[in-house]
Amino acid sequence: MPKSPNPSPDPRAVAASMPADNIVAGALEKSARLPPAFVRHFRASVRSQKRLWAVLLDRLTGRGFFPTQVITAEDLKEGMTFILPGIEASGPYPEFIRDALSAAGMAGAKEIFYWGMPMPEGYLPNLMWLKRNKSKAAELCSRIMAYQDSYPGRPVHIVANSGGAGPAIFAIEMLPPERCVESLVLLGGAVSDQYDLRPVLRRTRRGVLNCHSQRDGGILGLGTLIFGTADRSHSWSCGFKGFRLPEHLADDEAAIADYSKLFQLAWHRGLIDECDHFGFHDFSTAPEFVRKYVAAWMMGRPESAVGGADRARFQSESAAV
Repeated sequence: MPKSPNPSPDPRAVAASMPADNIVAGALEKSARLPPAFVRHFRASVRSQKRLWAVLLDRLTGRGFFPTQVITAEDLKEGMTFILPGIEASGPYPEFIRDALSAAGMAGAKEIFYWGMPMPEGYLPNLMWLKRNKSKAAELCSRIMAYQDSYPGRPVHIVANSGGAGPAIFAIEMLPPERCVESLVLLGGAVSDQYDLRPVLRRTRRGVLNCHSQRDGGILGLGTLIFGTADRSHSWSCGFKGFRLPEHLADDEAAIADYSKLFQLAWHRGLIDECDHFGFHDFSTAPEFVRKYVAAWMMGRPESAVGGADRARFQSESAAV
């Protein structure tokens, strides 16, 4: 077979013959052709992963896993927000939530409730060990009631990421019927999409905001089909498809009325440029998203901070449950 008169050069040979400065310049030129949003999100993901692995390194070297938190008496007088990490148990994601809520002007104390076992012995057991998770939920329930006894009338919010949705929901279910929290927010929650939310919705004044993304199918779709959700159902998670009204309640008017307090916000492409929220699991706690959408809803001002179109999305998705 005759050879091509102009064979393509071997890229490795070309690179080897180029000065180092030209190689760097070529790489920069190629990266400049990538979409700016992709570059931003790649860098944000790298920063998050570096902080997560730094926490693991602290654990392995004996320098501690759960950082000390400073909460002032003045903050406690204004309200309390409990933030639950995912199954990684600690790391940057709950800190992103806490800092974004503060940046949004949300008053009150913000405490990260470390419910999971630290890595490396935690992680999947944090998702799968239902008895332990309900025990930790009972601790959180006691903390909620103790705060309410000490600061009557002050609001209590709960924000849970990923697997933290399980203990958060269980804790609210354990509250006596006469007790309630102000709101519950789930960010990429790992609870079954047909979980019966009626006891939770009845114990929240403002309701439940569930933020979900169909780009999160790797972890909250396939992952929970294989390993199960926090409530031990091998199914889609609420953080992937959103909650659906359980089939046995389809004709229950009282249940449908309860579910009017469920607000659902689906990820959409506009959040990439607006909030650096790329839709994947690592971005469920994107700080700008938490500040602009989550905190706005928690403070009861979605019209001013989110906008009419997104307020309509909250309402229409809740009505579609």
